[in-house]
Amino acid sequence: DLTFWTRNSQTNSEKMRITTTGLVGIGTMTPRALLHVNGTGNLFNVSNSTTRLVRINESAMQVNISLNVGGGKIWWDDANARLVIQVS
Repeated sequence: DLTFWTRNSQTNSEKMRITTTGLVGIGTMTPRALLHVNGTGNLFNVSNSTTRLVRINESAMQVNISLNVGGGKIWWDDANARLVIQVS
């Protein structure tokens, strides 16, 4: 495996691992998917210089996924258990 570490004071901490089978883990030493991200808060963001295009945010045991496309937005409304599609 190929591992990536950081050092804070006297403590080493593994941050990322690429296994010999090609699985990538961020925040986990045992990835179980091609890309396995373990953490809280903003887990994944894709944006250009002005717009957040894709966001996956985990907070308070809820996952929020939003996608901005052509001026419209698609997101999961967890409070109402529905998929929202907003067109501009």
